[in-house]
Amino acid sequence: MIRYDGLACIVDTPTGQVQTVLEPSPEGYKALATFLSLSQNAERLAVGNPGSIIIWDLSTATIVWRLEDSTTSRVLEGVLTGMKLSGNGQFVAYVTSHKVVHVWDTATDRRQPLVGTQPDPQRYAGAWPIAISFDGRYTAVASVHSSIGIYSSKTGELLEVLSGHKGAVAQMAWSLDGSRLLSGSWDKSAKLWDVSLLQNLDETGPSSLKISLTDSASVSGPFSRRGSVCRMTYAAKDPVEWVFMARDESWYVSCSADGDLNFWDPKSGVSELKMKLKGWQNNAEHFDLGPISAISGGWLAVTKGHQSSIWRYSVVEKEYALHDEIRP
Repeated sequence: MIRYDGLACIVDTPTGQVQTVLEPSPEGYKALATFLSLSQNAERLAVGNPGSIIIWDLSTATIVWRLEDSTTSRVLEGVLTGMKLSGNGQFVAYVTSHKVVHVWDTATDRRQPLVGTQPDPQRYAGAWPIAISFDGRYTAVASVHSSIGIYSSKTGELLEVLSGHKGAVAQMAWSLDGSRLLSGSWDKSAKLWDVSLLQNLDETGPSSLKISLTDSASVSGPFSRRGSVCRMTYAAKDPVEWVFMARDESWYVSCSADGDLNFWDPKSGVSELKMKLKGWQNNAEHFDLGPISAISGGWLAVTKGHQSSIWRYSVVEKEYALHDEIRP
């Protein structure tokens, strides 16, 4: 979570106590942290602020990679408006208010721009919702026109366009193998996309669709260019702000801005469990769901301003409780 002084810190979930404060070295850039993104194995944490992105090794609380200019301490032109760390902890997809979406390969220190993803001036703060696959091969970018573009993180080319939502796409989540994408939209739905055909695509040759993500708005009706299909639509009562997948995909989870949680059965499309989080703060700035277990349930963390709430829930007993409130 982000502490009152803008530093990222690690909190012990059962006790709510701050265990480690991730403080850059004295010569490091100390702007307020604005984005956090954790790798799937919880070994790497990406911390983004207006001028840099820092990757931490959580086992040693040390910086392993830093994306910034050594003299000006700024390498990101514009304001950082979105950032996602790949599940394997190697790639970072990020976007600023002035430039295109980039994918940073920390192993080679190479940054690849994604073609045709200049921020739309009509969208809030110039941000694009983005999601990067576990292995970093694909980056999904949601346009202001409700379509979703899937890009090659290696070449920056647009590989696929998914259309079907009738409202702005708020968030997306990849399956571990990169063959499925879950999207949540303000049209009060979540959709599961089968994009497995992309894995057979030869990215070494010409792979561009010859259409931009912005131009895709001119194509009417649900469509895709590579044979990807929407396998299921999950109908919610309110606009969907966040979506999550259980690691074994036994559950898909959506959450509205009002704190309504839906645990969807992936095959039937039925909401098997619904929760209303009492005491929920609307317009939460950060929202994250821990690993979901069908037996023991899981944890839910919500941050707004300098206050964080940790919720404990049980999928089997259909119970939930506010575990702790943290004001570091």
